[in-house]
Amino acid sequence: MKTADATSLHSELWARIEADSIILRAHIRLGSIEPETQGEFFINKLGEPQINVYRDRRADTVDDYERELITLVHEYGHAISHLKGQRPREEMPEASAELTPADKQAIQDEEARAWTYGHEVLSAMGVTDFEAFEKQKAEADAIYLRRLGLVGGP
Repeated sequence: MKTADATSLHSELWARIEADSIILRAHIRLGSIEPETQGEFFINKLGEPQINVYRDRRADTVDDYERELITLVHEYGHAISHLKGQRPREEMPEASAELTPADKQAIQDEEARAWTYGHEVLSAMGVTDFEAFEKQKAEADAIYLRRLGLVGGP
């Protein structure tokens, strides 16, 4: 994906998410946010679906349009799952090796669903080159497997 494409797709996706009445916020990454965490979907205290993306330098400046586009579309995938009533819980547990096998599976299923919806959204937006998407997905999947204690690592 070319930088110009990622920039325009990012703007288009941002507008689409907001048009779907999903609260969307960009935050500067603080010490409590793990460096691996690029974004998150959750239901806020007002009961509204919300996506947060985390940036390294400034909250009002995208660090990397392609990476954030992929993060956004993945988190939007969680929102789609929620809106379709497919998320197993409104508030998913934090990925951890201490979870039950059923909770670990629920997290893996929800992550897979979000990536699938994200891929569908980008396809509908005209994206045909998914190399960066697949790379970022593989990185995120590896992080979840490690956090869930299903593979070794730090």
